[in-house]
Amino acid sequence: MQPRELIIEGLTAFRERVALRFDDVSLFALVGPTGAGKSSVIDAMTLALYGRIPRLHANEIAPAISTNANECTVGLTFTVRGRPYRAVRTVRRTKTGASTLEAALEQLNDDGAVVAVLAGTADDVTVEVERLVGLTFNEFTRAVVLPQGEFARVLRAQPAERQALLSRLLGVGIYDRVKQRAGSHARSAQERAEQTSHQLAQLGQVDAERVAALTAQVQSLDTLVADLAADTETLQDIRDRFRDAAEVAKRATDRVARLTAIGEPPEAVREHGERLSIADLAVEKATAAVTAAEADLAKAESDLPSASETEQLSTVVALHQRTPERTAAVESATSTLTEARAELARVDTALGRARTEVEAASAAQRAAHRDHAAVQAVDGLAPGDDCPVCASTLADDAPAFAGDAAAGQDVLQAAATRMTEANRAVGTLEGQHTRAAKDIAAAETALKAAEDQLTAHRAQLDGKPSEAEARERIEAARKVEQQLAGLRREVAQARTDLERATRDRTKLTDQGKGLSGTLDRLRLSVAELDPPALDGDVVADWTALHEWATAELPTRRDEAAEAERAVGAAKVEGSALRARMEQACRDAGIPDGTGDPRDRAVQRRADLAAERDRLTTMLELADNLRADEADAREQATVGGELARLLRTDQFQRWLLDEATRALVAGASTQLRALSSGRYELVLDGKNGSIAVADLASAGSPRSVRTLSGGETFLASLALALSLAEQIAVSASGQVALESLFIDEGFGALDPETLDIAAGAIEQLGAGDRTVGVVTHVAEMAERLPTRFVVHRTASGSRVERVDL
Repeated sequence: MQPRELIIEGLTAFRERVALRFDDVSLFALVGPTGAGKSSVIDAMTLALYGRIPRLHANEIAPAISTNANECTVGLTFTVRGRPYRAVRTVRRTKTGASTLEAALEQLNDDGAVVAVLAGTADDVTVEVERLVGLTFNEFTRAVVLPQGEFARVLRAQPAERQALLSRLLGVGIYDRVKQRAGSHARSAQERAEQTSHQLAQLGQVDAERVAALTAQVQSLDTLVADLAADTETLQDIRDRFRDAAEVAKRATDRVARLTAIGEPPEAVREHGERLSIADLAVEKATAAVTAAEADLAKAESDLPSASETEQLSTVVALHQRTPERTAAVESATSTLTEARAELARVDTALGRARTEVEAASAAQRAAHRDHAAVQAVDGLAPGDDCPVCASTLADDAPAFAGDAAAGQDVLQAAATRMTEANRAVGTLEGQHTRAAKDIAAAETALKAAEDQLTAHRAQLDGKPSEAEARERIEAARKVEQQLAGLRREVAQARTDLERATRDRTKLTDQGKGLSGTLDRLRLSVAELDPPALDGDVVADWTALHEWATAELPTRRDEAAEAERAVGAAKVEGSALRARMEQACRDAGIPDGTGDPRDRAVQRRADLAAERDRLTTMLELADNLRADEADAREQATVGGELARLLRTDQFQRWLLDEATRALVAGASTQLRALSSGRYELVLDGKNGSIAVADLASAGSPRSVRTLSGGETFLASLALALSLAEQIAVSASGQVALESLFIDEGFGALDPETLDIAAGAIEQLGAGDRTVGVVTHVAEMAERLPTRFVVHRTASGSRVERVDL
């Protein structure tokens, strides 16, 4: 197994996803501070492959899931003998620990595409990885991931201590379990032997002569079955010819029947054709009537004045009707003005008289005042007295009141009253004069307005037809409108008649579809005979199809007759062959039956062969039971002896001695390679201790405790490599250890020893093997061509690849 790419997410310090590529790396170092996750890289590989982590107990993974994470995912792309694979596992934290959520093992091509899914569950992935790699988890972690610190103990340990250590590393304790299994197997074998003996007793004797007789009968039936098989094939050919001929005859007879079924057009078809012709004529007439009515309607509509023209005529009539009104308004205004002027003249006359009366009353009032004043002045005078005013003598005819003051006052009052009444009459007449003048102005205005309206009215009628002419034209339009209404009714009725005729024709067409459908079915029934095409006239089409069928019938009847003769010939031939086959079965002792003779012969042969095989099986079973009894008794003896031999530790000690010799021999070979041929290891045959031979000093052995630090490291590394080889060989006989991961502290080595160790590791990576070293010693890491530097960050560790 050689890694190519490793994906880690959620495992220990690797909280976030990281990827390490090894596809072009043969020797690398994993470096970084303590706790950064260097060893976790190796843990991730074993988790991806085997679902386990070396530093934890079996099925214990939860402690390795990153803090505050619920699951971790690891994926390893690797090759085995050059073939690429990829193993992926996702483990989720649970209340009781952790469980594998997803697992898969895929085979890839050289481009990384998936070729096949080899396993899809956690257990299946582990099983398939063990098959591919050739190592179990325990063997992998001891052969590929070298056990830290333990291989140096193998070098320096006492023989007993070394054997105990090898026993644990090589799994020699399995032989205790072998001893227990051997004892259990011996007891089971003894019980099986006794049961087999009992079965033999129950089986009894089997007649071998009966088996031979049955074998002869089966052989004879084999010949018969072969002959009947050939006859059956011939019979099948005859049956096929019979079936084909019968099918031809059936088709030919059926054609004759279908052709015969095509008779002359039935009465219903002819009647339908006549009714359809009548309906076509009715539709044609109705269409013509609609066309004529619509033409008349169009002409009448063209003669009909427009709505605006009719409206104008109505407006003209209305204007004519208002002419008397306008004229009467002028006349009335003229009459009102005349009356107003007459009233003003009357008022003017009365006002003149009233004003005259006012003047007369004023003069009378002045005279009365004057007379009244004189009376006052001459109060007490008698006629003939001198007037104190005018100094004239009062005449005898002086007023009667001249001497009466009261009478004078009455005269003055009367004069004043007359003056007041005269002024009041003048005021009244002056008001009447003002009103009369206003009435004249209003009458003049009204007359002017009436005259203007009459003038405008006459201007509107200027150039317009007279009222009689307008009324005549309106009446003509009304008559045309009435005519249009009639024409529209005629058009509507014509269209109704057309729709009715069309519906009647459609109904007849729908009825004809049934007849056409019958005709279509008749034609379709003989379609393979290429009948004439249908033109849509059901009567003509039916007649043409009938005439064609009548002409076609003689040929088809001849074909049917020929096919029937072929059916009869095949039937006679088949019956003769079947009779010969039945007789052959009787001659072979096979009873008559209803089935195929060959099938009955095969069944008879099978029955005899089954009986022969049953008896043969009983013979073989008896032989096998006797062999099983002997084998079981032998296994019981061997198992018992093995259990007895394994009751002591001699075998384990011998095995460990052999393992130690093989271990030292292999380590010596490795050490010579690592030390450039200077050192080799030897095993003391007396006390079992390991010594080192310095080939540069005549090869004399010396104690390994005299080795320097670097020499000790080389010898220990050689033992570790030899031990890994032994573990691999014991796992499956031959496993290619294509990778090696050394998780070993180099911090205690002095510079010289460290240099030797680095040189040895460089030599390990010089071949086809991938070698990885987990170290925090900078000098060691700097000697290797590739370093994977693990950095600790706040979000989790990350890996940086550095190539020198």
